[in-house]
Amino acid sequence: MKLVALIALLAAAAAASAANGPNPITQPPLDGCARNPATLSEGLAPALVYVNRAPQPQALAGVVAAVAPSADLAVAVTPDAASSFLLAAGATSLEVVRDASTVPAFAWPEPGDRVQLSGSWVWNCTKWKPAGERTELHPFRTLWEQRAVAAASPWGETEGDLFASTDATQAGVVADCALQPSYTACLTTQPQWQDVSGTYRFVLPAPPKPPGAAKLHARVVDRGSAGGPAPTVTLGTGAAVVTLRLASTTGVPLVVAKQVFLGWTKVPATELPQHLHISFRSALDPSTCDIGGSWGTCSESRAADVYLPRGTPWRLAVYAEPGTIVRRFASPVASLGLHQDRSKGFALTYVVTRVNDALKRAATQPR
Repeated sequence: MKLVALIALLAAAAAASAANGPNPITQPPLDGCARNPATLSEGLAPALVYVNRAPQPQALAGVVAAVAPSADLAVAVTPDAASSFLLAAGATSLEVVRDASTVPAFAWPEPGDRVQLSGSWVWNCTKWKPAGERTELHPFRTLWEQRAVAAASPWGETEGDLFASTDATQAGVVADCALQPSYTACLTTQPQWQDVSGTYRFVLPAPPKPPGAAKLHARVVDRGSAGGPAPTVTLGTGAAVVTLRLASTTGVPLVVAKQVFLGWTKVPATELPQHLHISFRSALDPSTCDIGGSWGTCSESRAADVYLPRGTPWRLAVYAEPGTIVRRFASPVASLGLHQDRSKGFALTYVVTRVNDALKRAATQPR
């Protein structure tokens, strides 16, 4: 009964915090939202304005509820209680957004991932409804995500993806210019740069230790960093602490793009994840695909390989102009074979096969 009461108390506290968030009806006009479709569509009024007209970035921690990729990468996050103050009153999730072309595909989240982000806390003035606007982190500046399933690891490691960028994107320029006396004049002169200086600390839990495994091992893979330092990884008991120290210089571009993997050495072949190969047979125009957390384009010319622990549910999602197809599988074994899924306007045909290379992977794993 005590545990039930504690859970109920925490839920009530989170709900109360969300209820005390900024008022979506009265606050946005005070912060600069025009609520005039004509001026918004003509670019004469800002589409994004800072909440409370405060440009300082805010931090968010929570779990990814949904992802909608298009020109923008829009991620709905269910915030932890400590971050629920970022929600406009009445909202249950916070959308974090960034120009998709500025986020490397390896760092795109998947539903179920845990994330820690920082970014510009804004009202999206274009999404006004009778219930008011909703708050967003747009653009997000830094991202750490702990993959629910590390499908990129052949050796059953856990994965943390790290991204940071001083590129404010056009969204950042719009929000900054909304603070200036002449919004439209500012758009031609405002630098597309944002400060990401600070010390960031993240914890990456280790996977359960398989029988016969030896010791914890961490590895960091660069995925296109430019001017950004490498994180420091400190091994602990059952986890690693990842520390990133950034000191950005005004006007100088900086990008951090790293994958951090944490796993055990000498894992027996029988304990390694299953290797799946996915090939497409239907005549698709290149579309955006999420294959077990591995994002990219899907077409007949591109196959994908993922590594999934036995018995682990996973999903394949295709985002195309006619519609979206999402297929969920109960396990790697349950997904084997030929599949044809349909949505409005198109059909998707693909084959999932198992690659029996566990012995080879065991011989080449980090030691």
